Amino acid sequence: MSETYAVPKDWEREPDGLDPEDFKMLLRRQKETLTDVATGTSIASRADEYEHRHERLRRASKNLGIDNPFYWGDLNQFWFEIRDKWPTYGERRSELGKLLDAGLDAVDEIDTAGPQASLPGWDLPLDDRWRGLAERAQDLKTEYESANTIDGYQDVGRRARQIIIEAVKLAWQPEMIPSGEEEPKADDAKTKLAHIQGVVVPGKNGQRMRKFVRSALDLGHETTHDEQQEGMEAMASAMGAIMAVRLLQEFDRSYMNMPKAETPLSGALDLPVGLEAVLEIEPGANRDI
Repeated sequence: MSETYAVPKDWEREPDGLDPEDFKMLLRRQKETLTDVATGTSIASRADEYEHRHERLRRASKNLGIDNPFYWGDLNQFWFEIRDKWPTYGERRSELGKLLDAGLDAVDEIDTAGPQASLPGWDLPLDDRWRGLAERAQDLKTEYESANTIDGYQDVGRRARQIIIEAVKLAWQPEMIPSGEEEPKADDAKTKLAHIQGVVVPGKNGQRMRKFVRSALDLGHETTHDEQQEGMEAMASAMGAIMAVRLLQEFDRSYMNMPKAETPLSGALDLPVGLEAVLEIEPGANRDI
């Protein structure tokens, strides 16, 4: 038996409206739908089309930083509002035309750079090890500020996650491995991050910082795969990545400035002086961090 598939309707194949010109096209089509209903077409015959397009306009208008002039959530709400307010067909056509014109004008006034907030810069002193990563962070800012589609936002998340991973690789040192543990694989950023933070910001006082960097890494991953986002996740991913990398740079500085034990403790690798006490680990015990 052959399978049958539903053929998508024309309005189901419409663009998401995140591009300003696509947004204008959706506005024009929505105005046509509302005009049809306002002048005699049944609500039931156009309800699905209207609501599907309304959701796209809602998301896109939020991303573009403008209002959707056709704000009614469904056609029943529209009809109850306009049937007495605009009693004649002529008035209804005229008023809907005015709303469309206002919406198109709002799109034309959008700054081509988009509504995105400016991301923080990279103003920490840089040594040669971190300079390349700072340049990648600048590329992240540029990519975020030009993103206006789902694919663009996902690329921001992917780049944000990669930058944090590269920062972890820079800050991690083999001597951070607790005694008895195997060296993590080259691409095991989470384990390396746990080693870094366990050495530099251990205990209760460092808990919030540890959570922040892990959350920034997780958010980049989630943004990469989120097909329903509206731009805020990308902004948070980009900002979180830059802040996390700055923090990892400070972890690196702090570790490099730590006094090192002259003799390894209990046969362990060369750990910073006092680390056993800070982590409340008994000499010779398992040093899981």
